[in-house]
Amino acid sequence: MKIGIMTFHWAQNYGAVIQCYALKCKLEELGHDVWIIDRLPRYEGILRRLYHRFSYKYFLSWMRFAHFNCSFLVPKTRKYHSTKELEKHFGKENFDMVIVGSDQVWRWNILGYNYFLDFVDKRNTRKVSYAASFGMSHWEENGLDTFKIAELLKEFSHVSVREQTGVGICQHTFGIHAELVIDPTMIHDASFYEKTLLKGYEKTDESKMVSCILGKEHKGHCLQLSNWAWKRSLAYEELYWTSWDFFHMEFCKGAFYHISVSEWLNEIRNASYVVTNSFHCAVFAILFHKQFVVLNNHSGGGDRIRTLLVALHLEDRFSSSLDERILGQLLHEPIPYEKVEKRLDVLRESSLTFLKNL
Repeated sequence: MKIGIMTFHWAQNYGAVIQCYALKCKLEELGHDVWIIDRLPRYEGILRRLYHRFSYKYFLSWMRFAHFNCSFLVPKTRKYHSTKELEKHFGKENFDMVIVGSDQVWRWNILGYNYFLDFVDKRNTRKVSYAASFGMSHWEENGLDTFKIAELLKEFSHVSVREQTGVGICQHTFGIHAELVIDPTMIHDASFYEKTLLKGYEKTDESKMVSCILGKEHKGHCLQLSNWAWKRSLAYEELYWTSWDFFHMEFCKGAFYHISVSEWLNEIRNASYVVTNSFHCAVFAILFHKQFVVLNNHSGGGDRIRTLLVALHLEDRFSSSLDERILGQLLHEPIPYEKVEKRLDVLRESSLTFLKNL
């Protein structure tokens, strides 16, 4: 079967591109011909275009993700920059099925209707979602937009989401059944990434803490963790780079703004301890059996982490604040990963069954 994946493969974000790669590989293992639908954003306004093309944040990010895209997220369709282009040309791709997901693809107020597959002709192509996310714990919109999205979702032959709250939104707001599945990154175990994205990278065993803190809490937590690690003779490295880091790299050893996707993964694999509020950083801390703590990201996205941790009986690793008690948990309460892997195997099997039954 020829399948197209519609997701954020273009994002300059480690988790976004790895989840796309993970889903592509699993579908190929199942015997499908898999393509990435190359839907790219077109920024409106001269100031936004200049920022996204020439700001140091995007300029320094571009090459590391472009290399990954060209090497691993292939083949791709022709480039589509608008709904008009999709409506005009997409039918010629002749897909048997289009899968939207994973990631926060259903934040329609930001992304519009394309990620609800409004451009796909249901008469010729089946519509499916895998581990899609609304990016919110409850539906905030009503009226005409909600009605239109409900009609689009009813055209899907199979719907799955990655948060328990997403199941509720589908049921109570849109009147459809949705299955709960795990993110594509977790369908594979650690050995998959070691054989593919980490092939040729050195695996070390050093006393090191890494953190990946997104949002406005970044600066304070970076300082706090750096001091905490220094007092315990631990190396400390921060895997998230902001403009603040550009002027204060002494707290972010190694200038990590330029590391590749594989290097980012390898830093997590080689850490002893991980502190993060990033969903995918938490995912790989679990896959690589690290001692970790997950902080609630107050800017949103906590539901996806909480759903995963509850399913693995690791909810005690989720915290709303960073204090000595939480950090002490890193050192003194080892995670029973044999039990975690057994629970993860059950989740993998049910999610794989969903993909096999498409």
